Amino acid sequence: MSYFSANIKKALKGYGFILPGFFIIISIILYPLAKTVFLSFSKSDKTFLFTLDNYIQVMKAPQFFPMLKRTLIWMIGTVFFSFIIGFGAAKLIDQPFIKGKNIWRSLLLLAWITPGVVKAQAWKWLYSSDFGMLNQMLKTMGIIDESIPWLTRSNIAFIAVLIIQVWSEFPYTMLMISAGLQSISRDHRECALLDGANWFQYTFHIEIPLIKDIVFVAILISTIWAINTFSVIWIVTQGGPARATTVLSLDIYKKFLMFDLQGASATAILQLIISLFITAFYLHRANKEN
Repeated sequence: MSYFSANIKKALKGYGFILPGFFIIISIILYPLAKTVFLSFSKSDKTFLFTLDNYIQVMKAPQFFPMLKRTLIWMIGTVFFSFIIGFGAAKLIDQPFIKGKNIWRSLLLLAWITPGVVKAQAWKWLYSSDFGMLNQMLKTMGIIDESIPWLTRSNIAFIAVLIIQVWSEFPYTMLMISAGLQSISRDHRECALLDGANWFQYTFHIEIPLIKDIVFVAILISTIWAINTFSVIWIVTQGGPARATTVLSLDIYKKFLMFDLQGASATAILQLIISLFITAFYLHRANKEN
């Protein structure tokens, strides 16, 4: 057997190992994406006729831009508060006087690893106006006299659901930051203390720059998760009241339920473009800083 034939046989054997994974990627990622793009630019789900009418109709809808604004607020609020709380929890657990660090990390991670349906249903009961534990606790403490309709009043339903999402995601940020903090040598802390650096200076001028790549990944993944949030909002409020908690992901699902496949596909592609734009922005900033 020639050297050329042996290389071909070796290459074919290698491709044979990756083909199953390749077909899985095509079937669950590439084909659905191609089908979504096809439907977003067509008036029919059977024959392709290029048109931008689906996108125009989606963006002309009176609820689109308020919903887009709500989605961006949801994303920024989730990422910001998840990072602040997660970073604070990681810093607290990293302190020398905290014992049983792994136990505390494991307990905090329960909020993240618990299935979304279970978390959403538990918080829905917690927020219940009739028998919810939150209202009962506030009444017992004398803070309120009447039950607060957490999920049926437009001006507080969005905040109530946002709290659930932040509670669900901050453990991931905590885990990432905690791993980064453990990678920093104690010599840095000792040198900073000898030089007279306070807590603020050490945290923001030494720790964060040293773990900036981990911070970047944590923020990026949290952002993508926030944009694609569905189960928590759907189970707790189904986008109500009066669309106060409807974001792009829920709007896509609602269009799909009404068999508006073209509108749902166009909205999904717009959501994908927003996600890609944010990812590209993050990557650009990361490469620029490096």
